Amino acid sequence: MADLVLLLKDREINRIQITKAETLIGRDSSNDLQIDNTGISRFHTRVIFYENNFYALDEGSGNGTYVNGIKITQQLLNDGDTIQLAKYRVRLEMESKTSQNYVAGSVSGDVVTESTVLYSTDEMGRLLVSEKKSKNDLMASSRMASFERELDNVNVDESGTPWFVFVLSGVFLLLAGVIVFVVLMHYFKH
Repeated sequence: MADLVLLLKDREINRIQITKAETLIGRDSSNDLQIDNTGISRFHTRVIFYENNFYALDEGSGNGTYVNGIKITQQLLNDGDTIQLAKYRVRLEMESKTSQNYVAGSVSGDVVTESTVLYSTDEMGRLLVSEKKSKNDLMASSRMASFERELDNVNVDESGTPWFVFVLSGVFLLLAGVIVFVVLMHYFKH
C-alpha cells in the first residue's frame, strides 16, 4: 500500500491511504485530499496508479505542481518523492519497496525503483502510444488518457510537421513584410 502524507513546514498534518486508481488533490471538498488554502486550485493535482507506477498530473492549477522542486505537467513518482503545492508538500510513502495489490487492481509484485524519471512531451507520447495495445479500462477516464487523445489529434502534414508551425511561419513572414514596407515608406517620405 501507499500513503500520501500532507506536510506543512515539515509537520505532518494529514495522511491518506491510496485505495483507488486516481486520487485527487485540491481545495474543493470533493477531492480525496483537500487542502483548504487559496494558493491551492479547486482541482490542483491528480495522482494516478497505472501499470504498477504512480504518476502526478497537474490539473491546470494556477500556481503549478512541482515534484522534487521541478515544475511538471505529468511525472512518474517514486517512493519518497515530494509534490509541492503552494506552501504545502505531499510525500508519497510506500509501505515497502514491493508494490502491493491495490483496490484498483492489475498490480503485481514489481519492484519500485529509487529514481525519478523525467519525460518530455514527445517521450511521454511515445510511451503512451507503445502502451496503447495493452491499455486497460482503468485509464479510460483519466487525464493521461486525455493526454494520449490530444497527441492522437495533432494534425501533421506529410513531413510530420504540426499545422501550427506553418501558421506561425506565415504570420512571421507577413509581419516581416509589413515592417519592411513601413521602413521603406518612411525612407521615401524624407
